[in-house]
Amino acid sequence: MMIDYSNQRSGVYEIRDKMNNKVYIGSTRNFSKRWGTHIADLRRNRHHSPNLQESYNKYGENNFNFNIIEYVEDFNDLLLKEQRWMDLTESYNEKTGYNVSRTAKGRTSPVSNLTRLRMAKAQTGRKHSEETLEKLRFLKKKSSLSAETRAKYSAANKGENNNMAVLSEIEVIEIKEKLRDGIKRSKIASEYDVTQKNIDMISAGKTWVDVKVEGFIPKVQPKKLKEDDVILIKKMLMEGFSQKEICEEFNISSSLVSGINNEKKWKRVLVEGFKTVETNSTKKLKRKDVLEIREMLSQSLSVKIIAEKFNVSTSVIYSIKNGEIHKDII
Repeated sequence: MMIDYSNQRSGVYEIRDKMNNKVYIGSTRNFSKRWGTHIADLRRNRHHSPNLQESYNKYGENNFNFNIIEYVEDFNDLLLKEQRWMDLTESYNEKTGYNVSRTAKGRTSPVSNLTRLRMAKAQTGRKHSEETLEKLRFLKKKSSLSAETRAKYSAANKGENNNMAVLSEIEVIEIKEKLRDGIKRSKIASEYDVTQKNIDMISAGKTWVDVKVEGFIPKVQPKKLKEDDVILIKKMLMEGFSQKEICEEFNISSSLVSGINNEKKWKRVLVEGFKTVETNSTKKLKRKDVLEIREMLSQSLSVKIIAEKFNVSTSVIYSIKNGEIHKDII
């Protein structure tokens, strides 16, 4: 991202994504200051355009070009000129741009609908000048990348190679281990001197996805399950599949699987052989049975085999495994 910080003139600029040719349009009284603000916000992961921020996080700073589109000497014309370029490039369309609003906004007020109507009326029947069209063609061509180059950018800006990375790979491994072990995200953020949002992004599997840690499962938003999904999940639980395997297969949280397993959720979906954790089922187990079940679980024996041995449902075994029943037996 090459920027001329000595340029203090006013006008309209664009931030163009080389990867997909999407564009962000803005206007400013001082190019160098405005560009500096954009870069600072992007590096701190707090830019007001979430889609632009997402692309920056993924491909890095060198994936973007800052281009001056038009110099504007009269400050009163800045928003009008910005709006003209926004409409011309459709930078507010998610398919082609990164602007979050359809109207140009300054520090005082945005371009009003009335002003936009007047602009549209003035442009009716008027073709864009060859100079304007040529500039658009040049900017798009300048920022376009081949598929091979896109892949290289993506690979080159992963993890620590990303200019906005504030953590090393070793630190991320440690963080994922702490998240796996149930340490609070606020405490982890404080320990590594980063914001909790950084930890939340790691926890959700949105950043540092290439760093693998055994036992770490991203805290995904529960998928909206259908009855067919629940039937299959209950059958998998009966067959002895682990909760981790089910979470990965259906992209759901472990708490949801546990809720289905204990029939606190989706109880209305009945599956033959899948039994509720009943009081009489848990009472028939003696202290020595519970201790033996725990020992078998520690040896990674199949939940289904253990359930059959003690003539109880797999949900009972899972409940013992998760410490939900027989907690008093030690």
